[in-house]
Amino acid sequence: MQIKKAIFEGNSPHMYWSGKAYSFLCTILFSSVLGAQVYVVNTDDDVDNGACTVAHCSLREAINAAESDSVPSTIIFKITGFGKHYILPSRPFPTVTQNDLTIIGESQQGGAGTIVIDFDYEHFIGVGFWNILAKRFKISGIDFTHFLFDNEGDYIFQFGADPKVNSADCSIYNCSFIQDSAFNTLLSKKLISVSKAENLCICSNYFGTDHTLSNILNLAGYIYIAGSQNSPLNIDSNIFVNKTKMIEWLGGELNVKNNIFGALDTFKAKNIINPDIAIFANDPSMQGLISNNFFFGFQKSAIQISSTNFNPKIIVFNRFYNNNNDISISGYGWDVEEIQNNFAKNGSVFLKASKVSIIELINNNISNYDTVFYNLNNQSNSLIRHIDNSMTCIHKKAVLMDATLFPSHPIPIINLVNRNQIMGSGNPNDSLIVYANNQFTCLGTVCEAGVELGRTRVSNSGNWILNTQYPNKSTISAYQFDSNPNQRPSLYSEFSSCYQCPGIVHTNYSQSICPGETINYRGHTFSDLNPIDSFLIQGDVSICDSMFHINLFVYPASRSQMDLQICSNDTLRFGSVLIHQDHLLDSIILQSGTGCDSTVTINAVIVGRNKLSRSICENDTLKIGNTIFNKDHLSGPAIIKGGSSLGCDSIVDVNLSINNFFSVDLPNDTTVHKGSPITIKPFVNFIPISIKWSPNLYLDCDTCLYPISKPENNITYQLTAKDPNGCDVSDLITISILVDNAEIFIPNAFSPNGDNINDIFQPVFKFPNSTAIKEFRIYDRWGDQIYQRLDGAIGEIFGWDGTANGDKMNPGVYIYWIQFAGEDNVIKVKAGDVTLMR
Repeated sequence: MQIKKAIFEGNSPHMYWSGKAYSFLCTILFSSVLGAQVYVVNTDDDVDNGACTVAHCSLREAINAAESDSVPSTIIFKITGFGKHYILPSRPFPTVTQNDLTIIGESQQGGAGTIVIDFDYEHFIGVGFWNILAKRFKISGIDFTHFLFDNEGDYIFQFGADPKVNSADCSIYNCSFIQDSAFNTLLSKKLISVSKAENLCICSNYFGTDHTLSNILNLAGYIYIAGSQNSPLNIDSNIFVNKTKMIEWLGGELNVKNNIFGALDTFKAKNIINPDIAIFANDPSMQGLISNNFFFGFQKSAIQISSTNFNPKIIVFNRFYNNNNDISISGYGWDVEEIQNNFAKNGSVFLKASKVSIIELINNNISNYDTVFYNLNNQSNSLIRHIDNSMTCIHKKAVLMDATLFPSHPIPIINLVNRNQIMGSGNPNDSLIVYANNQFTCLGTVCEAGVELGRTRVSNSGNWILNTQYPNKSTISAYQFDSNPNQRPSLYSEFSSCYQCPGIVHTNYSQSICPGETINYRGHTFSDLNPIDSFLIQGDVSICDSMFHINLFVYPASRSQMDLQICSNDTLRFGSVLIHQDHLLDSIILQSGTGCDSTVTINAVIVGRNKLSRSICENDTLKIGNTIFNKDHLSGPAIIKGGSSLGCDSIVDVNLSINNFFSVDLPNDTTVHKGSPITIKPFVNFIPISIKWSPNLYLDCDTCLYPISKPENNITYQLTAKDPNGCDVSDLITISILVDNAEIFIPNAFSPNGDNINDIFQPVFKFPNSTAIKEFRIYDRWGDQIYQRLDGAIGEIFGWDGTANGDKMNPGVYIYWIQFAGEDNVIKVKAGDVTLMR
């Protein structure tokens, strides 16, 4: 923002600015009142002249200024020109040690991504670019590109590198990181390095693409979380399309939510980057939550976790698509892995586990995989809960065990499958789960797994029975596990072989029916139109294909209809059938001579019941019979005794609505100077029949639509207008009187040459009886303070005679900073430059 200097015209200075600039100036003044500071970057060069001024303020200068002001600071951008602005740093940015620094890239014309920090593959020789050692550092809306990983210590951001400093409550938001490079391919590429940063939020950023999401650009850098990070960190709502791993997690509590890994969207377009790993966790010391993410196209593992401590990690509500391994977990300690409610499709292995103590694999939906669970755990110390999962379209084995690590246990056997019962044999006293797999959904896959059909337990003799209805067109398989009520089930079994059918079963079915009667049998409907038929059900009784032969005998019968008119409050009885307003249609079943039912259908019609719908004004009432309707009673029945044609009570179902088609909207409450005229311009969407303003104080007209008010005191007006329906609509506006408490005017030049004309640089009070100067400071162009006075009395005017420490200062431009206040003690600030002439 550029604001022209104040120029004296008479006794009042005049400033000129656009509407946006004025709004932003108000924001700056408000921040100054709160003790905050705003710096405006107006150039895209990386020059540091020692001060951030209206004439020149680079981003580096703004950062240095924020570091030295000891107050909350905000950096915004107002660089002249359209399009992107590229800042090419030749050396690292200053370390941030002062708390509460906010950098808003979206403030530049063009919005997010318009400010680009282009490293141009500059060599930083192992020194990180930007070290954050402060709390509440926030940056948003900036692109970072062409970073060169040349040494092991290279990074763009590092948070909390000093173990004594917790860079808490910081955030990187709505930024993009694109196109990096490294000549040494063995280097670790820590794009963002986190050592100690409680509640750091890396949110809504783009890694490997820019804000337009139009292209995938080369990016090998990743987010690195060091083992020293022992507090929560949030990675939320980002898009990752970088090439290798995307997050390396070595410590702290990590929440990874709502991110897209490996693709620009979730439409599962072809992955052109073929990344290795999305999240690589190596011995994290605390728990983590990975939820509601989308993982696409990872060649090694979407999530790879290795730990040795008690580390509960929760992986829930994620979507996995087209990965080699979705989740790989290995560990040697007391681990708790909760993997629940995930959706996975088109992969190789969903979960590969090795030496993990506890795994909760529950309620996952997995389709079109080679293997769901590749179990490398040692059976003696593995407590694995594997239930309520849907495993469909499996090509090799749903559960694959490592025979070198597990003792040889017999898999269960399915001996017989009937319509409502499944029987088999297994290891005595073990628990067992039976799965059903719909083969018509996934042709050509293995028959095992599917969805859970039920659970049971093997008896002491080694036999088991599951009483459940067998679903048609499905294969049946089972697996078993240790049954110990004091522990989680310890899985050691692969799936059984699927039950094989011995042949087709033929069944005859016959029944007598009457004309028009239908009968449902095994999902098919039969009547007198198709009394003889046959159909085949694949996988039915005894899981075999069944052929059913239908032969129905049809008896004659008769039907008739009785039409009636009844009053709304009448009840008619026909045998056991009651006909009334809530039950108008029914039938009576009579026995015919042939043994078929003779049906009489009763169809009654209510008389004396009508409906009334109408719009009324808010204050109107409507009386029907003895019932009154108004805004508090808009609907319901009204009874007129004996009002129908049959002598029944006439019942009117009333449904009213308040007429709200027309409205009056007065402007927002406002503030004016005492006695200043203001035209009140309401918005109406109709031509009023009449207009009334109340009260009519200070108005030039109380029946005009646009009156002029010259208020002497605070006042609230009410406008009441009658709409075309005759309804009154109204609105209120409050006008408050503004009284100035403090204002000063500043000259832009003075000449301390002893001629007693303009020898002293001093402010002019508009309200001398109520204004006091709190701070009066003069700085040279290098930012050094050369003059200061503090805490003036009311009406006391501070001035500068152009000297410093008794020496006359050279002609030139000097910076002033003045804080002043009125009787309300609200601090105001005036700052700018003044020219010393001799």
